[in-house]
Amino acid sequence: MEELRFHRRNPGRDSHHPFSFSALDDGKKLHLVLEGDLDFATAPTLLEYVHEVSKDICVDLSCLDFVDSSGLSSLISMQKRARANDTKFTLRFPSGQFLMVLQMAGLRTFFDFDNSGSEPLTDPGGAAEAARIWSGIVPASQDRPV
Repeated sequence: MEELRFHRRNPGRDSHHPFSFSALDDGKKLHLVLEGDLDFATAPTLLEYVHEVSKDICVDLSCLDFVDSSGLSSLISMQKRARANDTKFTLRFPSGQFLMVLQMAGLRTFFDFDNSGSEPLTDPGGAAEAARIWSGIVPASQDRPV
């Protein structure tokens, strides 16, 4: 398994909130853990990194602090590319806030989610609770209104 680590600070944003991602290639799937802010300054780098990937990609969002429209657009592009290439693109452990943004944008069913297996590395923004809600353990009627 190959593990890669990339760090980049967001120009123009608070320098205490860098963006980084870790990548682990197990031969069958590329696992990415995004940390910090995925925005207009960092989204192109992520897209460039996965551009040549021709296998399934699983993105762990549990350490993501912020996503702007450019960040969301990059995830949409990655999902579309996976579908066009007959590969899988899944998101893991989205925060409740991220799920609300998807709901408001009409994209909650656009993405595939995989919340099986291990727990997220951390629990910023209630990622474990969002994963529990998203996986159907909590009935939709108990989900927070959006």
